Amino acid sequence: MSDYSGSLVVVGDLHTNSDAGLMPPVVYGYKGNPIQQNGFQEWLWDKWLRMWDFIGEYKVKTKIPLAVVFNGDSVDKNKHAPDELISLNESVILSTAEDVVRPAVDVADFTYVVRGTPAHTGKGAWLEDQLGKNIGAVSPNPGAFGDHKQHSWWHLYFDISGVTFDIHHHPESTSMRTWTVGGGALRIAKTVMDEYVLSGDKPPNVAIRNHNHHWEDSGTNYPTQAFMLPAWQGPTDFIHRKGMGSKVHPVGCIYFTCYDGKYKWDRLMYEPKRREALEVFA
Repeated sequence: MSDYSGSLVVVGDLHTNSDAGLMPPVVYGYKGNPIQQNGFQEWLWDKWLRMWDFIGEYKVKTKIPLAVVFNGDSVDKNKHAPDELISLNESVILSTAEDVVRPAVDVADFTYVVRGTPAHTGKGAWLEDQLGKNIGAVSPNPGAFGDHKQHSWWHLYFDISGVTFDIHHHPESTSMRTWTVGGGALRIAKTVMDEYVLSGDKPPNVAIRNHNHHWEDSGTNYPTQAFMLPAWQGPTDFIHRKGMGSKVHPVGCIYFTCYDGKYKWDRLMYEPKRREALEVFA
């Protein structure tokens, strides 16, 4: 058990390079052409910067080290919907992602990149691994002579001041509809707890998942508390095909303060306003 306090922030599903995801005010294409944010991306970017300003102030106030985890799908080269991408050029995708995560990297003492969905991030999630290398993320495989062979994680399991976290992108279960929300997080908590018990290990205090783009919390029903985090992406064609186009999609993060085997957590959430109804006969 560590004898110091520490803090942790987890975000995921940034979908940088999606026309519904995070991007800085201007992205320059591979021919130097400027590409500007759409209206929703302006709103996203403002909330993204506001969130990291808050985290920076939180770090100054607590005076303890801060780790940041990007929990999958930090970049997007969606092979199923290339028409929804800002660029197909991998150099542009990576440079855009670096600009997006910079406010987080600047405030963090340690950064971790977790691999997401290959359909978004390339085979083996190589785009995220390259992003991890470019921002100096903690490596799961230091290698010889300091030559890091990997720069991202499929599964992140670590200890902050005696509090253990089990983090990966894809959830073991989910609950997408209004009458089922919360059930997915409960099933994740029970599944994770059982898997550790069956292998003779102590269950982690916290399990964190992303991928399904919505918030869930299992509460304190089990020794392991599970969270599912929202995305930093608005509705895409896929969301409309799933019949969830009328759903409001909040964005945000979860953050923890850990000390002597205990933790406190809170979340920052920003909810976009629903579009006003169109007045047909106005």
